[in-house]
Amino acid sequence: MTEIILNEDELAVIANAKDFAAGYVSRHCRSWEMDRQMPRDVFQAAAEAGLCGLLVRQDRGGIGIRTSALLKVLEELSYVDLSVAFALVVHNNHARFIDTTGTEEMITDYLPKMIAGEMVGAFLLTEPQGGSDAAAITTSALPDGEGYILNGEKAWITNAPHADLLNVFVQTDQAIGAKGIASLQVPVDTPGVVRMPAYEMLGCHALGAGGLSL
Repeated sequence: MTEIILNEDELAVIANAKDFAAGYVSRHCRSWEMDRQMPRDVFQAAAEAGLCGLLVRQDRGGIGIRTSALLKVLEELSYVDLSVAFALVVHNNHARFIDTTGTEEMITDYLPKMIAGEMVGAFLLTEPQGGSDAAAITTSALPDGEGYILNGEKAWITNAPHADLLNVFVQTDQAIGAKGIASLQVPVDTPGVVRMPAYEMLGCHALGAGGLSL
């Protein structure tokens, strides 16, 4: 087995995550769970600790750590509160998605705000009737000349209460099945986007997982 050697930047981020979890998160996580949602301030506090651009390349303002280091960061956060760890990994994965596949406009308009914790990301794949079968999604996206008109419902969305930017997976052509699936970036204030109530769960209530109607 090859030993993974973490570099100085990665070790520093892991130390920051440990301090953030042991300090800020540990002081508040019990009340967040009782209130059944985290405040939006969590993301900006995480950004100040350098935890909102973990997977974004450095020349775009991120830290650019590897997956091995990300796992250590999540370990430190999860040790104190799984809800915070889950919220941040979804946000960081979304930021990486913009960094690696986004248009120049998305990179310019969205990425700096995501790294600063001012814009919260969410991943919308699961649907009420689709479960884990990603190829069976039915949320449709029909071109209207300038963009797309979306119609459907997404379920079990991490960061649903606070998300500003939605990474929505849609079906553009039902006839070709999985090959018709595309990802669209949808600002949550787009007309027709509706947040659904948070779910009743056995734990991780602070996550505020819920659905979104499009």
